[in-house]
This record gives sequence, C-alpha cells and structure tokens, in this order.
Amino acid sequence: MSAHFARPHRHEALDRLADRRLLRDLGYIGGHWTAGDSAASFAVTDPATGATVAFVAALGASQTAEAVDAAARALPAWRSALPQERSRILRKWFELIVAAK
Repeated sequence: MSAHFARPHRHEALDRLADRRLLRDLGYIGGHWTAGDSAASFAVTDPATGATVAFVAALGASQTAEAVDAAARALPAWRSALPQERSRILRKWFELIVAAK
C-alpha cells in the first residue's frame, strides 16, 4: 500500500533530492513500505535547527510489533556476517544516500 499526504512544511534540502522516491510518508517494515493504520503521522526535526524536515507514518501497536518481529528475524544473518561484510553494506548504504542528495 502506498500513500502520500501533502505537508505544509518541507526542508529545502528535500527539494534537491535526486531520487524523489525517497520522500515517503510511510513506514518500512520487513522490506516493504507501509502506510500506518490511520492517516496519522509525526514530524521529523533537524536537531541542529529544530526545522521540520519530513513526516513519517505513525504506526500502530500491531505494526510496531510486526517491525520488531521483522528486525528480530533479520538479526541472526546480520550478526553472523563478518565485520568486513557489514562494513561493505553500510558503506554502500552511505554512498546511495549521498548519491540521492
């Protein structure tokens, strides 16, 4: 399920993103984007300025439990990966974030 909610506040850095698909008012659970049980969301703020930079879905109790379960299922594979492999994955993630700026 996908959803988009118009928001009155947007950080100017978000307007410069190369990949607009990164702008989501959704939660990410078990490898999938999901809307909250309700249309509720909450603001993410820049701690340095206090400016609102984005909004994310306010997930309910069942979705929170689903996210915790998904993380618990993913942990054994992550834990068993060698530090070099975890480093490679995190560096790739960093590169993708920088490329999307």
